[in-house]
Amino acid sequence: MVIKAFAKASAYSVYSFICKRDTDLYILHYISNDLKHEQCTVYMDPENQLYKGSDNKVLFEKLGASISSMEKLPELIQLEECNKVKGILTGPMGELSSTMNMLTKNIDDTGKQNKCKTMSTAIRQDLYAISGAVDRKDAKGAMSAYVKASEKLDKFVLLVSS
Repeated sequence: MVIKAFAKASAYSVYSFICKRDTDLYILHYISNDLKHEQCTVYMDPENQLYKGSDNKVLFEKLGASISSMEKLPELIQLEECNKVKGILTGPMGELSSTMNMLTKNIDDTGKQNKCKTMSTAIRQDLYAISGAVDRKDAKGAMSAYVKASEKLDKFVLLVSS
């Protein structure tokens, strides 16, 4: 008899059932803390909350780190250091997209928020274009995409910080 156990966290309650199929016994456990009817008043205090929302200061620091990493790309593109360019795009700049999205979500003005979303998408496409051009060993195409991404990123920073 084969016993397989699966655990899955659920937000509501604990469920388990046993299903007999041929000679195999499958036991599925859905394990969670049943907090549906309990109140946890400790975290209602703003000072003790586990998650207080995204902090724009931290997000701008991440954005600045991505921008400073991006500034290294032109030299690497000219030297045709493909692996290093890819490393920067996926490493230090890997969180650029999520950082831009979180900064965009913190904007109250919907018109401005939509502009930032559009710019964020365009920046991502330019970064993909850099990566693709580097794969093809096309330094001119990579530099062209870099210039576009850099200009759009500068506009994004101005728009999101105002």
